[in-house]
Amino acid sequence: MIKLSGYITKIDVLLGKLLNTMGGLQVGPGFGVAKERLWSFLENYASLKPRHQVFWLVRWLDHANWYPHKQMLAELRTLTAADVKEFYPRLLGQMHIETLASGWIYKEDALRLSSMVETAFKPVPLPQAEWPIIAESLAFPPASSFIYHQTLTHSQIADHCIYYYLYTSPRFDSPTRAKTLLLGQMISAPAFDQLRTQEQLGYVVLSGATETATNMSYRILIQSTKAPTYLAGRIDTFLTKFADILREMSKSEFELHKSSLVRERLGKLKPKDLKQEASRV
Repeated sequence: MIKLSGYITKIDVLLGKLLNTMGGLQVGPGFGVAKERLWSFLENYASLKPRHQVFWLVRWLDHANWYPHKQMLAELRTLTAADVKEFYPRLLGQMHIETLASGWIYKEDALRLSSMVETAFKPVPLPQAEWPIIAESLAFPPASSFIYHQTLTHSQIADHCIYYYLYTSPRFDSPTRAKTLLLGQMISAPAFDQLRTQEQLGYVVLSGATETATNMSYRILIQSTKAPTYLAGRIDTFLTKFADILREMSKSEFELHKSSLVRERLGKLKPKDLKQEASRV
């Protein structure tokens, strides 16, 4: 992916320099340095705090085309400069190009920038059957339940972490998406008060609605010295109690939650700058 931002009068110059660099890239002595940096990054993953590791694991479990650090390390171990030299021309030689232009830019300028990429690489069009698709999340069967255990290997990490994930609907199911967002807002404060303040299960307690490219869900994350099985039980108990709170909630209180969520979502429709506006697309 190529991502550029700047003054429209200079963006074509910047893109041109970038394309020239990409087209003439030479895999030389710097390969060893780049490989070592990537190796260190992947190897140091095991020393990250559990809550940081769990986000990557969830992404791997939830996406069809995602890879764990161990697998990437195994592939990187035997990778040579010759492998990259052989692969790089094939990468640029066949592709499907999609361009998103946002901001003070005319249609003609956007088409010209896209044409610069085609002219620089002269790629063979990728067959439509192989076009890139959005990072689809896995669809969970109704009434299903899955548990994935990952043992942390770093000797200095004493904490555990649980990522309690409740799939609600496809992201583009607007009614259920709205309900999930509302539920996430309503539960946020009670979850922190019960699980963090009162029960003191862990220093880090996060909850709320979350969305991927294709899925909508609700999640609770706790980093704690207590075992994940115990944490799961406390989360189950909390959600059961909150169901009773929700049933007994007055109409006025419920409407306050709705109004608060509406204000929050409307606020996101008023970006402060073009960068924020483009990030919504």
